[in-house]
Amino acid sequence: MTSPENPKSVSIWQINGGVQGFDLNSLPRCSAITKITKRRCRNPAMKGREVCCVHAGIYKPGAALGNTNSLKHGLFSAEKKAERQSARDFIEEAEDFLRAMA
Repeated sequence: MTSPENPKSVSIWQINGGVQGFDLNSLPRCSAITKITKRRCRNPAMKGREVCCVHAGIYKPGAALGNTNSLKHGLFSAEKKAERQSARDFIEEAEDFLRAMA
């Protein structure tokens, strides 16, 4: 809000990380056509794309292969399962060996 006493207290919209003077109207618009109204979407297009985030869709959902960000403890990972299986096999072979000796 601007006050006549203090001209430095001007209210300015700060969008895009605090960059002053950023105009949303200057952004490229989504080129998708809505099914209901048969008009173009009015949302701003995503950076480097021709459509907005609503119409972009996801080609391959989920995290990228090898992403371990959501891994909490790894108890059910393939490596841990293989370790447990090899331990079970070792114990079974040891029991068979001890039975054969007795």
